[in-house]
Amino acid sequence: MTDIRDRLGGDAEVTRVLRELYAAPAGGAYWDGLEASIMRRLSGDAPATRGPLDLLAGWSRVGLVAAGLSAILAGAAAMRDHEVENREAVQAVLIDSSPVLAIQTSPGSGTARDATLRYLITP
Repeated sequence: MTDIRDRLGGDAEVTRVLRELYAAPAGGAYWDGLEASIMRRLSGDAPATRGPLDLLAGWSRVGLVAAGLSAILAGAAAMRDHEVENREAVQAVLIDSSPVLAIQTSPGSGTARDATLRYLITP
């Protein structure tokens, strides 16, 4: 790996290049303008610069409206889904014509608890 000093020709050349890169802008116009803008800001004449959070503050109303609309739509979709499930359950009960299983307990078949268990696990 070559050192930057080797490529530029020594420490003096590196120093010169760095001074050129980091030198202040030429002429007094830059500094005069900077001083004027600082003084305007301190005196309150210039509007404050807006940061990224200030930019988001303008979107707060739009965000609240969008969040409200999405909550309403999600609630309506959930209600519709619930109604469809209820309708399907009622139709399944009304249309289902399978006979009701009558399990009777006999003295040799066990207790009523066994009969209930058999009723629950029989298809």
